[in-house]
Amino acid sequence: MEDVRELVPENLEVDVFEIINAIGDGKKQEALRLMQEFLLTDSAADEKGSVIQLNALLSDQMRGLAITQ
Repeated sequence: MEDVRELVPENLEVDVFEIINAIGDGKKQEALRLMQEFLLTDSAADEKGSVIQLNALLSDQMRGLAITQ
């Protein structure tokens, strides 16, 4: 895992909206790739915390979409 972190640029930021758009467009592979990038960023040092953070961000966006429809 440490080798991967060294290869991923430090300033990489994955936009949650990009993940939501990929899911909404049915682009499973792209959504998975974006989620993996999110989990591999330096800001995502704690794996469990990162998964919880990603889940919360995605849930919040989905809730917002559901309310607007």
